Parts: sequence; C-alpha cells; structure tokens
Amino acid sequence: MSAFWRSTACLVCLSAASALLAAPASAQTYPSGPIRWIIPFAPGGPTDVVVRLIGPKLGERVGQPVIIENRPGASANIGTALVAKAPPDGHTLLYIVPALVTNPSFMKASVHPSELAAVIQTT
Repeated sequence: MSAFWRSTACLVCLSAASALLAAPASAQTYPSGPIRWIIPFAPGGPTDVVVRLIGPKLGERVGQPVIIENRPGASANIGTALVAKAPPDGHTLLYIVPALVTNPSFMKASVHPSELAAVIQTT
C-alpha cells in the first residue's frame, strides 16, 4: 500500500472516529442563561436608546433576561475590552459604532476588531 493510500485511510478513520465521539454530545440550547449587553457609551445617548428598545424584544424572543450595562470611557475601549475578555459563550454582547474600527489606530490599549465576532447589524 502506498504512503498516499495509508494517509488517506488514516484520515478517513480519524474522521469517522471523531464523528462517532461527537455524536453523543447533544446540542445545547442558546441562551442557557441571561444575556449581558454592554453599551460602551454613556446612558441616554443614541446607542443607549437603540439597545434599550431592542433588548426587551430580544429577551422575549430567546426566553432569557437581557441585562443592559453602560460601560463608557476611553472612546468605547473600556466596554469593548470588557466584552473581549468575557467567556466566548455568546452570552455577552457589545453594541458598537464605527469608532471600534478606528480606535486601534489611535490608542495602544484598544481591542482590535478581529478579536470580536459580529452577530447582528442594526441600521
């Protein structure tokens, strides 16, 4: 048997084994707990109003409470850093504006946009 066919057979066996091992794990329902939505701006501004209008509807839709927190400061870097350090389980959301894209150019402590995953776009 050639090296190509041996490696192909090994890959097929590993793929089958991983599929069998993954089968018993059932899909978890999302969200399994409250959703924390961080607004990196002061209360009362346009971003705060938008999230406070959308938040209750999101909570009704997913069947979990939505906790809205304002974490202003440092051109949105305080709230953004809080979300970037949160566990990647999807229970911590961040409402951002285009400043997130420009901040890394101006500030050393900024979170780079590539460290976050986009979930939804509001317009």
